[in-house]
Amino acid sequence: MNIGLLRVSLYIPGASSLKDKRQVIRSLMSRLKNKFNIALAEIDAQDLHQRSELGIVSINTSHQELQRTLDYVLTFIGNNPDSQLMEVETEFL
Repeated sequence: MNIGLLRVSLYIPGASSLKDKRQVIRSLMSRLKNKFNIALAEIDAQDLHQRSELGIVSINTSHQELQRTLDYVLTFIGNNPDSQLMEVETEFL
């Protein structure tokens, strides 16, 4: 069993309140869960209205398939017009 972890820092330039941020993050998280069948949560910066940190986990029997899934997830996040990808940490267990 292979486990892949991503910690993703996002900048949300259009958010002028926590409500705006939550709308962007909920939408992104919902689309990610539905498209990639991954587990994710906002893990830090909950009280900052233009910043978010997401923790993303995926499990697969194949390391190559796991790597490919996480690459697709990062591409999907990077293509989101409502946020900008700032920093990414990847770990495999």
